[in-house]
Formats: sequence, structure tokens, C-alpha cells
Amino acid sequence: MLKKILTWLLYSTYFFLLSTAITSFVFISVAQSTIFDPVFYRDFLVKYDVYDTFRIKFIKSMSLNFEQEPSRLFKFESAAGAIITPVYFQTQADALLFESFGFVRGERDSFEPRLDLTPIKSNAIDLGVDYFSDTIAPNPQDPSRAAILEAKKKELEGAIPDSVDKKLLFEKYPQTKAIIGGIEGTLASVRDVYLLLGNLALASLAATIILTALLLAVLRDLHEFFQKLSAPITLAGGSLIFTALTSPPAVARVLDSQLSGQSIDPTVLGLLTSLAQELVGSMAGKIFLWGIAFVLLGALFFVLSHFVFVKKPQQQDTPAPLPQKQGQSATQPQESMQQPQQTTQLQPQKPQSRPFQQSPPSKSNSSKTPQGNTNPQNNQKSSTQPKQSKPP
Repeated sequence: MLKKILTWLLYSTYFFLLSTAITSFVFISVAQSTIFDPVFYRDFLVKYDVYDTFRIKFIKSMSLNFEQEPSRLFKFESAAGAIITPVYFQTQADALLFESFGFVRGERDSFEPRLDLTPIKSNAIDLGVDYFSDTIAPNPQDPSRAAILEAKKKELEGAIPDSVDKKLLFEKYPQTKAIIGGIEGTLASVRDVYLLLGNLALASLAATIILTALLLAVLRDLHEFFQKLSAPITLAGGSLIFTALTSPPAVARVLDSQLSGQSIDPTVLGLLTSLAQELVGSMAGKIFLWGIAFVLLGALFFVLSHFVFVKKPQQQDTPAPLPQKQGQSATQPQESMQQPQQTTQLQPQKPQSRPFQQSPPSKSNSSKTPQGNTNPQNNQKSSTQPKQSKPP
């Protein structure tokens, strides 16, 4: 009884550890591959037109100096909108996004943001020449106006670089050093979280492999191995499916209760809510697929244990047939094969009769019969009839 209880406790502990290891590996792997995936955020920004929204805000922030001059403000915004196209803005934003997540995921040793100005450099120079033409050469009839504008164009070509990197920003704008440093420090903290999740995922996978190998080493029988392994795998798959189906509504309720009273810009609040819902929905979809896979795997192991790797009934060892006696047919069964072996019991022995002895001739007969003249028939009868002895 005690052995059965200890076996049940041991298997229950193994059952719990293996199910926990499987679910932990799936949760951590899905979170790591979704939260830290730049492609997910790029698709989200495209889906909700975030690129175009930020592009318009960026152009408006550049035209603040022209608020007092409505005519020049309209002219600048039109020219800036033609230069900073949606395609160019998205390309540069994607490069910055992938650079950030490359540093977080350990693909780069340092954070090196870079802005490519080559596609818009020529248009930006033309915009600058047109802007300064009203100031440095206001008279169109001035013969020196073309030379002045050409000189200004060459000046802008030397002033506008082909790209802007971190080193250039620090040299020309020292105040940006603190901003870039703060961003890099935040990304380094996120990188530590990413590496921690990676180590936990590897530990969960290693625990799953070790527990599975330990079960196979202890049982040493494929029937019991697949039978014992099918239950925790099926349970892990079921828990994954349940989590995938219940997590999106729960997260939506939490977001509504936590963000409803915050003083945040409605546009930003809507984007944050949509981002959280999209993130949880994407993770739930992946977790659901993992759950289906583990349920099917558990069912496969159950089928293997009951229909493929089936235990064969143990055959009793039959004694070797006795050697046949001479004259005995081969088809005649041996008595030892037909009759079970009987236990020998001590039985009282029957009295044994004494060996036959020839009784000596009696005196009376000898007296009646003369010597040398005995009857041979009488002697023969006396010799053939043994004398019965009384049992002791």
C-alpha cells in the first residue's frame, strides 16, 4: 500500500512538472517572438495609418517658424509634404525601428540610429533656394540674382549631409547626446528582459527533454512510456487552448478599467489600446495553435500505447519433453505432459509377505512314510504351495 502511494505521488509530481515545463516554454517563446518582433509593430503602424499621422505632425512641427506668415507657411508645408513623402517617412521609420530591436535582441552591440537624406537632398536644396530667393534676391530682374541663387545652392549642398548619424548629431547638436543616451539606456534595460526570457525558454525546453528522457529510462517500455507521457502533454495542450480563448477578453477589461481615467491624448490612448489588443490577439493565436498541436500529440501517444506498442502476454515456460522410450509412438503424449505433478505424501506401508519358503517335512509324515520311499507328488504339492504367514 505504501509503495502504491509513493508511486502515485512520484507520478503526480512528474505530471505537474512536465505540464508546467511545456506550458512555460510555449508562453515564453510566444511572448519573446511577438513582443520583440519589429515586423509586428511595422504591420501595426501600417494598419492604423500611424506613419502618415506622424508624418503630418512632423511637417507641422517644422513649420512653426512660419505661423506669423500664412502665405509662406502654406508654401513651406506644401514643399515639405512633397519632399517628405509617405514612402520616404515609412522607410526611415522602419530603419529606426529595426535598428532599435536589433540592439534589443542582441544582433548589434550598440544603438546606432541613422537618417538617410540622399533621397530628399536635391528636393530639400531646391526648397531652400526657393525660400531664400525672396530674401537674398527679391528682384527677379536683377542680373546678379541667378549667381546669388547658384551660390546659395552650393552652400546648401555642403550644409546638408547625405546622412545623419549619432556622431554628427553629437557634434552639431550637443543637447541631443542626453536624449540619445536616455533612449539607449532604456533599450539596454529591455534587452536584459529579452535575454532573461530567452534563458527561461531554454531552461523550460531543457526541463521538458530531461523529464521525458528520465521517464523513458525508468520505464524501459514503450507501451508504458507513451501511456504515461500522453496525459501531461494533453493537459498542457488543453491549458494552452483555454488560456488562448480567455486572455483577450480579460485583457480588454483590464485596459478599459486602467486607461479610462488617464489624462492622455485620445489619439495616443486609442493607439495604445489597439496596440495592446493586437499584441494579445497575436499571442493568443499562436498559443492556440501550440495547444492544438500538443493535444494531437497526446492523442497520438495514447493511440501508440494502446494499438501499436501493446504488451504481449507473458508465456509460461513449459518443461522440456522427456526422451521417448523405445517402442513408444511419437504421437503418444507423455504422462508428465498430461498429468500435473502430484505432491508426494507419506502413506503407511502395507505389510509385505515373507518370501516363499519350502516347509520342511513334518515328523508325522516322515514316520508314516518310509525313508527312501517318499511320494514325489506329495513333495511337489508341498513345494508349490507356499506357507502363508500372518501379518505381524
